[in-house]
Amino acid sequence: MSAPTTWYPVSPEDIQAVARREYQDPPLKIGGTKRKFYYIRAWVKTISAGARIKKHYVRLRLRYVTTTTDPHEREKRGEITEREAQRVRAAKVAEINGQVYTMASHIPFDEFAEIWREKHVRREDNLGAGTKKKYEQHLDKHVLPAFHGRKLSDITTAALDDFLSGARKKDGGPLSYWTKVDLKNLLSSIFTKAHDWGYWKNRNPVEAATVGKSAGAAHPHG
Repeated sequence: MSAPTTWYPVSPEDIQAVARREYQDPPLKIGGTKRKFYYIRAWVKTISAGARIKKHYVRLRLRYVTTTTDPHEREKRGEITEREAQRVRAAKVAEINGQVYTMASHIPFDEFAEIWREKHVRREDNLGAGTKKKYEQHLDKHVLPAFHGRKLSDITTAALDDFLSGARKKDGGPLSYWTKVDLKNLLSSIFTKAHDWGYWKNRNPVEAATVGKSAGAAHPHG
């Protein structure tokens, strides 16, 4: 009989509460019939559509139990001693316990983008009418289609460089330099707000992204 799956809503505040009450320290165990291996059992979490955390109780295999005293032979066989297994266990447990602090960033990108749209772009006293309209159009036409199916945590500087260099008009033509600048600014705003609202803990990945050379293009508003 499989262990139950637990669902609960995710927000940055909920994440911190979960972290405080869900510290894990599972013992090292040995399993297997033909070939013995070390493992632990622990709760692991993923975020599904709807920004909800799904929690599973799983067995996590580490490495095989050693059958030789020769360290070179152990390495070839993928085997470790009990002392080594305890170090691997400790690293895995630290990863599991640390996961809860970064869980909010696993929200689907397009779902967070909609939060950003409602709380930032559509806020009455926030942006000018022209900027609101531009951000709405760019979000729907370019950004959401490009990053659909990815988590917020999947969006790296490299992924953003690929997006900015590959973005095209509806007819397949290249976007102007200043449109790419607008897209970069939009994405930077998304990650800035993700940080402000507790969904993002790392450096803004948009900061180092590039839009290419302007080739002397005049700013549309300059």
